[in-house]
Amino acid sequence: MKRILDEIRQQPEHIRHIFLWLCVVITFSVIGFVWFRQTTKQFIALMHPEEEQARILAEKNKPKHPSPFATIFNVWGNLRANISELLTGPESNLEIQNSAPGTEKIELPPQKLPISE
Repeated sequence: MKRILDEIRQQPEHIRHIFLWLCVVITFSVIGFVWFRQTTKQFIALMHPEEEQARILAEKNKPKHPSPFATIFNVWGNLRANISELLTGPESNLEIQNSAPGTEKIELPPQKLPISE
């Protein structure tokens, strides 16, 4: 890594500026993609309030709260899923997988936003 940095330092200033802006664009693109994916999940929750209420009720009835480490690992798993989707492309339908083993997946077709009707 140090060798790569030394090689970049030896480049002319305009090349270093290109490296700088390329890193900035890539970083903000990844941050924007993760933000967009999280916002999409919130829109889906707003468009399907009955399913969201059922999920909230099920979470309230859980006997234990997850530990902070479980929450961190869950966030890490979502981040890995978002980055892998960035590299492989989006799926055709949204799938909600239930946490209990042996349950089936529910496929939701795309729907229009309420303001577009």
